[in-house]
Amino acid sequence: HQPELLANPANREKLTFEVDVLGDSLVDLAIKMPLSERVLVTRAADGSVQLQHLPEPPAEGAHADTLAGGALVADGVQIATLPAITE
Repeated sequence: HQPELLANPANREKLTFEVDVLGDSLVDLAIKMPLSERVLVTRAADGSVQLQHLPEPPAEGAHADTLAGGALVADGVQIATLPAITE
């Protein structure tokens, strides 16, 4: 879930791999890539540190259906009606 590694030409060099050919139909493949994970860090009233792993952001195009217009729903409640965007 880190498309920026391939979508941004400057980041493509960060994705590397090594291949050792072990036989006619056998290879040892190592893929190296910098990964990150979204974590929210807060301090509780007692001074302890709380970590919350956040969900992945939506993939690019995940909200493309909103361009078609119609009901905008949040937590099961319609909060707006969007016009269709055709451009």
